Amino acid sequence: MTAIALERLLIQNIPLALAMGIHSLSTDSIGIRIHAPLGPNRNHLEGGFGGSIFNLLVLACYSTTLLSLPEDKQENSHVVIQSAAIRYLQPVTDDMIAACRFPALNLLDKFRDGFQRKGVARLELTAELYTTTSTEIMAILSGQFVASHK
Repeated sequence: MTAIALERLLIQNIPLALAMGIHSLSTDSIGIRIHAPLGPNRNHLEGGFGGSIFNLLVLACYSTTLLSLPEDKQENSHVVIQSAAIRYLQPVTDDMIAACRFPALNLLDKFRDGFQRKGVARLELTAELYTTTSTEIMAILSGQFVASHK
């Protein structure tokens, strides 16, 4: 699945992604990055709203889980979050970037093998939030994501 197709899938199937204004989703061999403007995701103090930060990081992990599946299984699978914990490290004062790395090859192979054999598999993922003006980590989310056949 291309980055454009994934962005379209998120916007069409997860209404919150559209409301958050996600854009410029990019993928490479390392992982996924999703941008979101501060404007629709700000709180009463003009900083990043905690719920938006959480959801943007979840979307990055969701996308990573989906793209970790074999390509022929991506469009016919469900991905859900099973659990997550977040740490807010610094105030977010600019447009946001959520980044999630693909798992190590041995974990990816185990995930795909479990999915092929059982029709369900889990990934432990971590996503980090940056801003467009800083490379410092603003928030970090660790969670477990589950993929299954539709």
